[in-house]
Amino acid sequence: MRSLVAKLTISFGAVALLASLLTATGARYLVLGFFEEYRIARQVTLLEEGARELASFYREQGGWTGVEQSLSQLFTSFKSEGMHSRGDGSGPPPRYVLRLDLVDAAGARVSGAGPSITAHEEDEVRLRRFPITVQGRQVGTLVASMPARLPFSEAESGFARGITTAALATGLIGTGLAAAMGLMVARRFTAPLHSLGQAADRLARRDLGARAPEEGDEEVANLAANFNRMAAELERQDQLRRNLTADLSHELRTPVTIMRGQLESILEGALEPSPEVLLSLQDEIIRISRLLEDLQSLTRAEAGQLSLHREPRAVESLLADAVTAFGPAYAANGVSLTWHAESDLPPVLIDRDRIRQVIANLLANALRHTPEGGSVSLSASGAGGPWVAISVTDSGEGIPADELPRVFERFYRIEKSRSRSTGGSGLGLAIARGLVEAHGGQIGVESPSEGGTRFIFTLPASE
Repeated sequence: MRSLVAKLTISFGAVALLASLLTATGARYLVLGFFEEYRIARQVTLLEEGARELASFYREQGGWTGVEQSLSQLFTSFKSEGMHSRGDGSGPPPRYVLRLDLVDAAGARVSGAGPSITAHEEDEVRLRRFPITVQGRQVGTLVASMPARLPFSEAESGFARGITTAALATGLIGTGLAAAMGLMVARRFTAPLHSLGQAADRLARRDLGARAPEEGDEEVANLAANFNRMAAELERQDQLRRNLTADLSHELRTPVTIMRGQLESILEGALEPSPEVLLSLQDEIIRISRLLEDLQSLTRAEAGQLSLHREPRAVESLLADAVTAFGPAYAANGVSLTWHAESDLPPVLIDRDRIRQVIANLLANALRHTPEGGSVSLSASGAGGPWVAISVTDSGEGIPADELPRVFERFYRIEKSRSRSTGGSGLGLAIARGLVEAHGGQIGVESPSEGGTRFIFTLPASE
């Protein structure tokens, strides 16, 4: 039995049935206990009345002479109290008082009524003593021999059976209702799980568009929502993989095509292998090598396999070195490049070469997107707590708002028609993100509607 619906239904019914049996058993013993307490209290009350009657006899007679008849009448009245047939309807009626004895103040037996108690019956008999007082002085004691456990009459047993039967019948009805309710609850609970299972099966068959309805109880709905987020991320990653394959193929096809054409022309004698031609071939090989190195660096960064040699470094020297390295390229394109760092910034704990690469990628990206006469600023400031923020801000055309979430993806270019020569390989920002996150920091981008773009990333300060 593997069905959750069946398990829940049977569990509900079993619990209800067990509760019914316990209720019926408890009700029976509770009722019988009340009956026993009532009968004992009833007999005690009658015996106390009998003791008062014997006290009246003593006052009238001045002693116990002739008390035998009164004691016999008292015992007969107790027999009439118990004149009911037994619970099984057979045998003599139950007797609640087996024998009465009267003893005087000195403890000597005066008289008795009822059959004698045999030796083998003594363990089943309980004696109850009731003092007889006259004018505040005890003149004797009425001793009643009663069964240790009072028998039940037919009416009492019938009533107890009725209680038990009613409890069982109610329990059986409750069991049926509980099973039906369990079935309803189980179906309501498992319906979203069934839908989720179907969506998971579709996802396992590579249907990455499969989604589960986010319905049912809060926990199940949250489970479906988490599944849908996972499926959406898998779909996104699959699309990125497809894009990566297509982009990588495109990036490699262009230089390979150029080299193939030049080599075929040389082999056919249509092109002389001059130094200029050989230099062009070398440039294409260098581009391919650089692309493969970038891919390898990015893959290692995203997999957390980069080897970082962290040392405390002054932020000011990082910015100054970057501006020095990129100054000529910026000057050649008519773009100004400046840097600024807040005073008293703590050193950052970094792998210098990796962070230099991050800054270089951001500055190269800013230069490509800033027109002649524009400006780019490189700055550093405190980011709260043990963090330092470094930003690169340009005055270029900016980035459309709907493109911002994707700028750090592999091979992503804002202008789809941009070539490798003008738009880069499309890996620089992805590599920058991987290197920053490998240091424990974060990187983001802002681009206001009026133009310009600001990239900012954080690095851990050295303690």
